[in-house]
Amino acid sequence: MLLPKRVLVFGGEGFIGSAVASLLRAHDCEVYSATKHSADSKLAPSTSTQLCMLSDQSTASLTALFQELRPGAIINLAAKGVTGKTATASLVDTNSLLPLRQLEAAAQAGKIPLVHTGSCFELRSSTQQKLLTETSDLRPRTAYAATKAAASLLLPILASEYETTAVVLRLFGVYGPGEADSRLLPQLIDSLSSHQPMALTSGRQIRDLCYIDDVAQAIVLATSQASALPRGSAPVWQVSTGIGTSIKRVAITTARLLHAPVSLLRFGEIPDRAGEPRRLVGSHQALSQATGWAPSVSLRCGIQRTIEARLARSPLVAKAS
Repeated sequence: MLLPKRVLVFGGEGFIGSAVASLLRAHDCEVYSATKHSADSKLAPSTSTQLCMLSDQSTASLTALFQELRPGAIINLAAKGVTGKTATASLVDTNSLLPLRQLEAAAQAGKIPLVHTGSCFELRSSTQQKLLTETSDLRPRTAYAATKAAASLLLPILASEYETTAVVLRLFGVYGPGEADSRLLPQLIDSLSSHQPMALTSGRQIRDLCYIDDVAQAIVLATSQASALPRGSAPVWQVSTGIGTSIKRVAITTARLLHAPVSLLRFGEIPDRAGEPRRLVGSHQALSQATGWAPSVSLRCGIQRTIEARLARSPLVAKAS
């Protein structure tokens, strides 16, 4: 795998970004993380990732940063609205406009390749017989999904106009150590390890869950490949396992691995979200053909690793279990 010597990451302090930064450093890359603040950084103090503080994220400011830093690739993991409520203007600015400004600035600063991450929630529901692909219909049902879809649609068009390479990676259900406390798996681990009941939806939703280490590997491989793509090209590749798993199965598997009573899982106490896609399962064939990537961590193994990591950082919870 041939990687640029220097890589600039947006969102490098977050759940996925910190894993990507760690893997890049393992490949001897100089990693820079562009941020407007560092209060929420998940980067360990001992890491060699360097923070680039931005007063604003205008095209002019981004161009100046890119020209000064001269990275061999830019990775955009910045996103708003994944969890909780976010003002619409902030969603549009971060999820839609920022990647477009990044691409324009990358073009002006020397045609630097951009790797951008989208979301499976941009898509319509899949069927049991057919996996979602890069050409499946877009049908976002939330403002978050719609703003992510806007960038996924515009980047290939603008990459061609700017004669600059872009890669859009459509991420499916990323999970693992370091997830936000508000996410499903951390909440399950905290409740079940303390033998506390947890209210859940029906659990019938089917999701394609991909472990964080596999996702980081996919992003790094795509970054390596981006430099070899023709200028003006902007492929869309999906980061998925192709395996559908119900939320109910995730919860029950977590309970069993924690040796907690399954009766603590209160399915149906929370209504399913209206309009929520019932099934989101994707093919990763295009990504595999382009980079050789394939997921390697099974769901059970990934949940076990996540449990161990979370209990290790929460000794009181671990003692209660």
